Amino acid sequence: REQATNFSNMSGSVGNSKLYGVNGTISKDGGITAKGKYSVSLRDIPSFLSVGDLQFTDGTTDGSLEVSGKEGAGYRVSGAGKLKEADVRWKKASVSASGSYRFVDDEIIFEPLIISKGNTNITIKGKWKKRSLGLLIKGSLDTEHLMPFIKIPFDTSGLMGLDMDLRLDD
Repeated sequence: REQATNFSNMSGSVGNSKLYGVNGTISKDGGITAKGKYSVSLRDIPSFLSVGDLQFTDGTTDGSLEVSGKEGAGYRVSGAGKLKEADVRWKKASVSASGSYRFVDDEIIFEPLIISKGNTNITIKGKWKKRSLGLLIKGSLDTEHLMPFIKIPFDTSGLMGLDMDLRLDD
């Protein structure tokens, strides 16, 4: 008969972020299964994940997650959440973002992610992981928001319509 240790209603926090309502089982052989909920202040993310040039200036994400696996064999982490009132800066651009997502290990599926700033409003659906990207991008981009990234030898103004399928593999 296999023995296991059950745990329930566990919680933890980092900065202004919390993991709560965590329930699960640790088996005698070291296997673990757990489910819980999270509320993460985006400002806390760099303390536990590498985000490169991204800077989170405001916002939260709330959701649920599941973890299963065993040391040596690896762990699977999956879940879903909603991004709310996110203010994100990348290089010279800052935008607001909101939307739904799912994740499995190192893959994130946007369902969709809405990016906005001024007259710019872009909807992004698709998958992102460390070595590949597959996104459908639709919406309107204010040409003013392009200026920090590309040099155009003439004055521009107005909105540029976007409807693209972006695929990248490393």
